[in-house]
Amino acid sequence: MKFKLEVSATLLKLSKLLPNPLYIVGGYVRDNLLGFNSYDIDICGKDTPDIVFDCLKGTGFKVKTTSEKLMTLKIIGNGEEYEYTTFRKESYQKGHSPQKVEPTDSIIEDAKRRDFKVNAIYYDIASDKLCDPLDGLRDLEKKVLSTACDPQKVFGEDGLRLMRLARFSGELGFTAEAETLNAAKEYASLIKDIAPERIRDELDKILVADTCHNVEFGHIKAINLLDEIDVLDIILPEITLGKGMMQRADFHKYDVFGHIIETVRFASPNIRLAALLHDVAKPYCFIKSGKYRGHDIEGERIARDILTRLHYSNKIIAQVCRLVRLHMYDLKNEAKPNTLRLFIQENVDILDYLIALKEADFKGSGMNTDKAPSASRLKEVYNVMCKENVPFAIKDLQVRGEDLEGIPREKRSMLLKTILRESALLGSELISREQQLAYIQKRIREE
Repeated sequence: MKFKLEVSATLLKLSKLLPNPLYIVGGYVRDNLLGFNSYDIDICGKDTPDIVFDCLKGTGFKVKTTSEKLMTLKIIGNGEEYEYTTFRKESYQKGHSPQKVEPTDSIIEDAKRRDFKVNAIYYDIASDKLCDPLDGLRDLEKKVLSTACDPQKVFGEDGLRLMRLARFSGELGFTAEAETLNAAKEYASLIKDIAPERIRDELDKILVADTCHNVEFGHIKAINLLDEIDVLDIILPEITLGKGMMQRADFHKYDVFGHIIETVRFASPNIRLAALLHDVAKPYCFIKSGKYRGHDIEGERIARDILTRLHYSNKIIAQVCRLVRLHMYDLKNEAKPNTLRLFIQENVDILDYLIALKEADFKGSGMNTDKAPSASRLKEVYNVMCKENVPFAIKDLQVRGEDLEGIPREKRSMLLKTILRESALLGSELISREQQLAYIQKRIREE
């Protein structure tokens, strides 16, 4: 196959300084063959780290060891950085990292240690030629994913490859080959051996798989494959518990699980984790009481447990849990105007996310194509408040600490919070500096 890969002058120079051919391998080659943009370049070759160090002395290239065990180096030259790996063979016992690593002169052996054939296509930089030891080009043409060697060995060595299978399926829009799919199902339990943070990182990539190469609903394809191979049951059993739990037919087309997936389908990338967990407590509530009432409150608790289990940051946990708790707010548009204005002021930092989640939730019911009424109402009232110049935080107030002379220091913070709250209720009556100063003077007289 004739293929021209654009490489920098720096990388071309590097390839000529080493005694053996230097290859680009993996996603950069795969994506360029598919016509996708790609930016991360991984390079490899027969030369062992000590040879690379010796050959690049005095050439202007800097070389650093990133993993002695895995024989990986960082090579820096002319402002460009590349990760170089010596051809190697690996053996595993349990988990994500190989127990034994040894160099090899064989490109076939190096290719076989990789996960999927489409990731084992090499490009010889100096010779400007493709090297395809495992027939990965055939998989690219057929848009399928098959393992680099026996699928039972591939998944048996590293359970994280189960999630990578799903992710690549979503990112590329490819289908898993039958033997690979069956082996993934057989070895699904090995995901339990993977560190939570690695599962978290793959889950994050899966949730935005469609954005990688603009594959429509690629994230749903990836999640569905994760479900098909029974991995979703293991990493998020609270969600798959909703399978078969039907909801009111006049509000929902899908069971609880199906609705969650559809909500994720229509959610913008920045709220998909919240969308995935927004109804996570419905199965719990239904089993407990036969009803879904209170699933937003219980959902906050369960979502926190899940996110903590997967080692998410405190910041992400706090935001997602708030969205889960608040996604049902004013669902029937019955909140009083002042109550709604206070709610908006108190939650303005996540308001855009909450509106987007409500809209995805509404559309994910399968019954509606219009805008979610409660989301539209939130947006409408927020816009009115913005036109009135209502402050949304104490820093937005026109008065400052020095304006509070005459108020005991321990009461000043509470007074500023009161002015902020009252401004949401009174709108244009408590917006200007003069109005806020008059309010302070009134409070001083009342003290």
